[in-house]
Amino acid sequence: MAGVGARPPKSRRIWHRAVPLGSTAALIVLLGGTASGLQPDVNTAAFGAAPVAADVPSAPSPSPDADDGAQTPEEQRNLAAVREAFQRWEAGGSFYDILSDDAVWTITGTSPIAGTYTGRQQFLDEVIAPLSDRLSVFVKPTVRGLWVDGDTVFAEWDGHGVAKDGQPYDMTYSWILHMKDGRVTRAVAFLDDNVVTDLWERVPAGR
Repeated sequence: MAGVGARPPKSRRIWHRAVPLGSTAALIVLLGGTASGLQPDVNTAAFGAAPVAADVPSAPSPSPDADDGAQTPEEQRNLAAVREAFQRWEAGGSFYDILSDDAVWTITGTSPIAGTYTGRQQFLDEVIAPLSDRLSVFVKPTVRGLWVDGDTVFAEWDGHGVAKDGQPYDMTYSWILHMKDGRVTRAVAFLDDNVVTDLWERVPAGR
């Protein structure tokens, strides 16, 4: 993955103080980030994915020597940890090694896997394992962008897998990842309920 996301000016960074992270409103702000000038960490063209709101001109990035344009050491570490986890996944490893043992992972919506999972192992057992049981080719990520603000990294990515009935499993995800010491301690994941529900109803686990 190339590039480092510019820290947005203060005028674009104050939204999280008024909008709770993990809320639907926060997701709307996140997905509107590119249109409002928030620059992603990833050069999306390198992954063959169109940037979000590519037809809307982005605001100029802050100059490198401007205070608002510099990432803090904490932000650099958090961004690097998530970037490396995606790179490990792309290479055939697991992204979820970055989760702390007591990480809390919330999946929004009403799909069969929606809910809050307390602990890395519960998440792996009750979400990742049942998903893997329904796929002949597990999901591989194509990252659209990574953004960082303090201890929080925002990730938008496309996932492609193949179900055991031969049909593609394609999904676009938005994740809000709260970090501590290079590990994810809390996450909120947004996805398409219909895609998950269709897979669960169409392909029984262990088929």
